[in-house]
Amino acid sequence: MQSLFNYNTLNVSLVKSTRSIWIKLNKPENNHSINMEMLFELESLIAWLTNKVEIQSVFLTSEDTEKNQFSQGYSSTNVKKYSQNQILKLTDKLQKIVQAFHHLPQTIVIDLKKGASNLGCELATAADIRVAHEDCEIEFDHNKLGLTPSSSGMSTLALLVGQMHARNFLLSGQKIDLKFLSNSGFVYQSYDDNSKRKVVQNLLVSIRSQAPVQRIQTKLGVFDLERAKYEQSMKVESQIGKASLMSEDWKIEKNESTEQINSDDFMPAKSMSYVTKLTLVDDASEKPAETPLS
Repeated sequence: MQSLFNYNTLNVSLVKSTRSIWIKLNKPENNHSINMEMLFELESLIAWLTNKVEIQSVFLTSEDTEKNQFSQGYSSTNVKKYSQNQILKLTDKLQKIVQAFHHLPQTIVIDLKKGASNLGCELATAADIRVAHEDCEIEFDHNKLGLTPSSSGMSTLALLVGQMHARNFLLSGQKIDLKFLSNSGFVYQSYDDNSKRKVVQNLLVSIRSQAPVQRIQTKLGVFDLERAKYEQSMKVESQIGKASLMSEDWKIEKNESTEQINSDDFMPAKSMSYVTKLTLVDDASEKPAETPLS
């Protein structure tokens, strides 16, 4: 299928039979890592989709790679070179994009494929429905990188799967397999190598068969039930994310022999009181948050 737009990081195509837009992340050389260029292109596409109510669904996936992952999130080679300001801009932009997806009139379906990490997992919280390969494992590994899940990894995730599942996902430091993802409600349907096409097609056909006005109203109604809590939690999430950047722990290099980061090289826990105080700063005098893309 030919791409509708001349994007560098996305391939976008229209499937008329299901009235769906297919978006494929298109950076296979780095396992579809998320950067500002990709987020700006997603932002542009969301703005275009806002008034395209004749489109019933958006299917977000990625081009196939050896690992067959949806997205590795942060680029493992670039993240340590980022400044505080670059990290802040990236996480803030992704948070707003996740919020904007929830406001779109289309039903958003995201294919996690065989997995995702950090920012890729947070982008997946933008979906109304998630599907995944039976071998899928995702990892909210922000803390291992010296970062926090502040692009909807705390706010949206907790609303989707509940506080206890969110705590398990974020604080265990472990990969989460399909069984856990399904039991928590994070993944709706799974597929194997042979059934993927059928599972995705049946889902998009089912969405296509729904009355458009009622489908849109149902999506927005479900979201509005949690809107106040959602907006408040995003503010808290942003404050925590901003404060955590003071440590610059994401710049710590891996040990060459073990390929792991020595946790003793991170900011010591005794310094946490200083960082915590920063999360309590009143942001009322700061620039108002950007209006959602809807």
